Amino acid sequence: MAEAERASNIFHLSVSEYRRHIKILNQKKAKYVHIYTDYTHAMQVFTMLASTSGIIFLLEGVSVKASLLKEISVLSWEAFLKEANKNDGMYLKLYYGDPYSLSICFVFDFYLGTDNSYQPSLEFEYLFKTVPVDFSAYRIETCGNGIMIVFSHTASLERNKWRNKLRKHIILFLPVIGYGDLVIMLPLFREYFLSHKDYSVTIYSADQKVNTMVKHFFPSLSIEAVSLDFLDYRNKPVPLHYKQLSLLVQCVEQISHSGIYKEVILLKLDDSQMHMQSAYETFARSMHVYPNNALKLFQYPIADMPILDEVLWLRKTKRFVIGMQYQSDTVDMKGNRMKDWSDKNAKQFLRMCKQEQIGVINLVPITGKELIWDANADKVKIWDLLGIIAALDFVVCIDSVCGHIAGLVGTNNLRIWSSQSYYNQPAIYAYRPLRLNYTIYTGTNLADIPPKLVFTRLKEILHGKIILQKERFAMQGVDANQYALNMEEYCIKNKNI
Repeated sequence: MAEAERASNIFHLSVSEYRRHIKILNQKKAKYVHIYTDYTHAMQVFTMLASTSGIIFLLEGVSVKASLLKEISVLSWEAFLKEANKNDGMYLKLYYGDPYSLSICFVFDFYLGTDNSYQPSLEFEYLFKTVPVDFSAYRIETCGNGIMIVFSHTASLERNKWRNKLRKHIILFLPVIGYGDLVIMLPLFREYFLSHKDYSVTIYSADQKVNTMVKHFFPSLSIEAVSLDFLDYRNKPVPLHYKQLSLLVQCVEQISHSGIYKEVILLKLDDSQMHMQSAYETFARSMHVYPNNALKLFQYPIADMPILDEVLWLRKTKRFVIGMQYQSDTVDMKGNRMKDWSDKNAKQFLRMCKQEQIGVINLVPITGKELIWDANADKVKIWDLLGIIAALDFVVCIDSVCGHIAGLVGTNNLRIWSSQSYYNQPAIYAYRPLRLNYTIYTGTNLADIPPKLVFTRLKEILHGKIILQKERFAMQGVDANQYALNMEEYCIKNKNI
């Protein structure tokens, strides 16, 4: 392996020196190797690679241009290379092996420059269509910050070997998912995993938290979670993020058509579908899981935590004990919080609760220093919030994870929501907590919703004047007029409230 590592870092060597290293690598049966070179030496390297089989090489530092690659390609790949060359300004990493004895590969990893405008002309859709008819995608591997898609002959021995190896393997893709999305998926995951317990599962996601949550809630199942950091939307221009997401969809379709894996599922939310079904229903449909049954049977572990003792103590001195999340870490492209009711509003709300003997537990990791809580759950693990919120009478929150946990565990919840925090209006309905929810929304800034209005609705629900829906909130099969059940709009002209 030391020789393989040496070969992966050689630079500006002669062809004969390259060949000596390649001979060693063949003897070591290396899987794939990085070759670093530049445009001047690239043709010499390509010439050497053309006579090599058994290893896949990643050429670094060389922009993929059709005129350069034709020297090492067979005629049937000319259409593919021509289409690749149309993507001007795109840097595509190319793995090259003998296309007849091994594979041709390319990586879902690219550079769009400094232009943040979305350019649909750069899609890979037509690139996939130009792949020769006797080649097709048959497996994927993560590689650095990308996904490597491997193409091979349809009837190759290697493909048959992988089919036998992966016929009981399932792949799930979760391109973008926050804690709230992940929470509502837990019941669906449970149902799906239990119905496929004889299969191994790999989950590809945009965030490491998926790996952590899956391991915690399903420790006994054969599930691997792989983080695709390049899909993380934080600190990234929105057009670039959606560009990557679009490419991932195309890549997944290629793998799905291969027929190698038992099942390939892309758990994505289509904005056009959000008018007709909730996010929960969309995920359930993609996984072929019955949503009501999954929610009914879901169970979660409850850890022994000091905060639960504080809840019991508060019940002896307070009329009610509620939890509150008034901000989240979700930020826009400028780094500003997108979901923040403000410290000022939270402070006024806490004062009203104190006057009415309502104990309030903080559920937010970071809060204003002047806010005084009856108890603090800011340091607990995300999965422990399920047990804490289940022990409360109520949760007041912005549209974030705590509201979704409340809906999952069956705790009454009031959500405050602003359309300015989102890119699409259907989210007002499609992303509501699963049940027992009351929503106050506004078309202006979230901080415009007054504490007095929120507190008034809280008391009306606590005292039974407003009855919340115990059944799972559904959009599919429900009259559109019923979407607005337990939902009200706050307009800035009502500021006297």
